[in-house]
Amino acid sequence: MTNSLKKLFESDESLNRLVSGLPRAFEIVRQEMPPGNPAVGVLREHVIIGFFVTEYGAENVEIPEKGIERGYDVKLFGTKLSIKTGTGNAPPKVLWTVDPLQIGREISRDYKPTCDMLVVNIYWSKNRDSIFFIPVEVQQIVWAVMKDQYLDAKVGTNHRGISITRAAMTQLKAHEKTLKARVHWVESGIEISPHAQWETYWKGTS
Repeated sequence: MTNSLKKLFESDESLNRLVSGLPRAFEIVRQEMPPGNPAVGVLREHVIIGFFVTEYGAENVEIPEKGIERGYDVKLFGTKLSIKTGTGNAPPKVLWTVDPLQIGREISRDYKPTCDMLVVNIYWSKNRDSIFFIPVEVQQIVWAVMKDQYLDAKVGTNHRGISITRAAMTQLKAHEKTLKARVHWVESGIEISPHAQWETYWKGTS
């Protein structure tokens, strides 16, 4: 288990900072990149990784090179962590693609969880369990029991890859070793200009 994340859930001060800061941060992300665009997940990851850097120090947060490793999103103190975010109960993706051949290869090579996972479910205007730290050992236990029912590998542009099934996610979240936190997803009504940062950039080049 990623000890740093276990400590996060044991520290009221650190956890409260994450819980209270996520709604506003994700609201800003939503204005920069509307939901439905896969890139919004990357921006949310940046928010969470930024939190890790301020919480643990840049020397303890390692981001893999782009295109080198897609199995995890960040290393905390040398331990791999996958970050998954989504609106509502949307099951997280383990692979983004519309290529049926690639989906077939992923399934045929006998997929198995290999790293810890942090799942953030967004429920605007609600107060619900939303942050879940699911250790890799919990994922492997559920995967070993469910096998063919663990992944949902539908093909087509509306599915865009391989997801963990809702049934599997229910078991993962309910496991006794999964750590969770409640978030009150209050919208602040903040309005961000998508051009503001670039206006500042171009002013600096003159």
